[in-house]
Amino acid sequence: MHQTIATFSAVLLLTGLGLVTAQGNGGPGGGAGMMGRTAGNNTNPLCGTTANAPSVNHTIQGGVRYFQSNGCPPTNWTDHNYPAPNGMTYGQARSYNFPVIVNQTPVLQANISDALYVGISNPVKGPIGITLTGVALYSAVDALNRDAIIYEGRTFDTCGGHSTPDPVNTYHYHSMPGDSSTISHNGTRNSNFTYCPAMQSWLLPVNTTNNHSALFGVFVDGVPIYGPLGDGGKLPTDLDACNGHVDASHSFYHYHATSDYPYLVDCLRGCINSTLSYIQGATIPACKPAAQQYNYSSLDAEITARLEHVGVINGTMVNGTVVNGTMVLL
Repeated sequence: MHQTIATFSAVLLLTGLGLVTAQGNGGPGGGAGMMGRTAGNNTNPLCGTTANAPSVNHTIQGGVRYFQSNGCPPTNWTDHNYPAPNGMTYGQARSYNFPVIVNQTPVLQANISDALYVGISNPVKGPIGITLTGVALYSAVDALNRDAIIYEGRTFDTCGGHSTPDPVNTYHYHSMPGDSSTISHNGTRNSNFTYCPAMQSWLLPVNTTNNHSALFGVFVDGVPIYGPLGDGGKLPTDLDACNGHVDASHSFYHYHATSDYPYLVDCLRGCINSTLSYIQGATIPACKPAAQQYNYSSLDAEITARLEHVGVINGTMVNGTVVNGTMVLL
């Protein structure tokens, strides 16, 4: 068994493999997402507002990848750029039990038409993925099936996320995490991202020779997502309808965040294991595997390296368990 535990707080959220709790209740723009999700509510503790608020556990066993988090961001979710629009309020971020369980090796559908579409053409709400800091990734739609950045962007905090209204209070991203002003540059496809200081060092390219954007999350189909830049630090020009492609430095299918719609993904190209994952309001397409599949063997090490980059452990790692340690965002 391979195990990496990244904990951002002195108290690690401990979960056993295969632990599945009751499915949570939905809410406007949010609700239950992955199998085992327990929705936050007004009795759940508020998330902290510093880098040690999240708790994330990443485990691989028997060909299955497990993420377990408390859903809290590593940033100050109370800090906003804009006054809340008329009729809207800032949601509170509350901790909750958030497991994401996917196949370790993604299997791509033969045709993109067989993918699960999640955007405006076939709106899917609630979590469809997770960042490596343990925050839920949502599609580009709001509660009324509109472009969430256009209609909700002014409720985003200075690090690009926001929470669903009471009583769910689930913190999440609809677009590139850390982008401090998504609505200022969403009209075109560009690289004008300005990352909030608390997340800047984590989101900028880690390979200064290639300048490919860093890995920041994984979707429920097991396919990873990277920031906006492809090889050579340039915007990819060959992204498919889902927002994915293959490039020279990452020779497997992966997604990229973009400044314009769909921001993260418009569809999930990988087969979704319905015995592992539940997506609110979605009918999981049958898996029709493509003849050509990709080697994802390097992804495990890349996720581990990114988790290690997210923070530094001030303590001792014993058999994958942090003992008297904390992790803080670099």
